[in-house]
Amino acid sequence: MYVKLFLLILVLTSKTALAAGDIPYHHLAVVLAGGVEKKSDHDENTSMAGLEYEYRFSAKLGIGAVYEELGEDAVRNQAVILPLSIHPGGHWRIFTGPGYEWHGSKEKYLWRLGGGYEFNIGGHWSLAPEASVDMIENGDSTWLLGLALGYHF
Repeated sequence: MYVKLFLLILVLTSKTALAAGDIPYHHLAVVLAGGVEKKSDHDENTSMAGLEYEYRFSAKLGIGAVYEELGEDAVRNQAVILPLSIHPGGHWRIFTGPGYEWHGSKEKYLWRLGGGYEFNIGGHWSLAPEASVDMIENGDSTWLLGLALGYHF
């Protein structure tokens, strides 16, 4: 259901964004974060390292891909997320989309919701604090707070 909703939002917004005639660009970032995995019976602290890519096809919208690895003690070791990014104004970014996580043979779907603020630190470089929550199909969640070092081209 989440994937269908995501695709519907993408189709409805992309025609409007492309009609505006904005110049597209790419954004690639390395992300480091700390967080908490909230489970039904306990919570676990975790760390995360990942890569984010966004194809920004208008001033307001972008589509991307995220790959992450959580710390060794985490239930989730890897995740892939396909977020839609909304840039409402200024340097703010809100992102949401479906994802998939796995640890060995255990696999689960998730839905990510998050946001951040991008600071231009010179040239094509940016630094962005980000916060996100992954709502996992079994009712668990992973909350992350991190910093992304990005480059746009």
